[in-house]
Amino acid sequence: MRADDGAGVRGDPRPVPPAARTRPVPPEAWTRPAPSEARSMAQTALVLGVLGIVVSISGLVLGPIALSQAERAEDAGADATAGRVLGWLATAFGGLTALSVGLNIVFLIVVLPRFLGAWS
Repeated sequence: MRADDGAGVRGDPRPVPPAARTRPVPPEAWTRPAPSEARSMAQTALVLGVLGIVVSISGLVLGPIALSQAERAEDAGADATAGRVLGWLATAFGGLTALSVGLNIVFLIVVLPRFLGAWS
């Protein structure tokens, strides 16, 4: 018997586990690249999400569009997680901004004149 005999060599009484009999799968086969149209939709969702956050009042419009683009990109096989997250954040920030603007307008129209009237 040779010194380099290992598992699975002829004459070796040890059984070979099933995992050792299969060939390893190359990393390229784990995921296939997304088509260029799907990647383009994912990038659009990302850009719209960022714009919706930066220009916060527009997040009410751009956020749902980013969510829609991210869903279409994921259906086509691209990873659009960043676009989806930024779309939700843009929608939330846009809603908070609209609420803040609305409350400020109510304050300026209703509360401030009464407050200033009490001082005169």
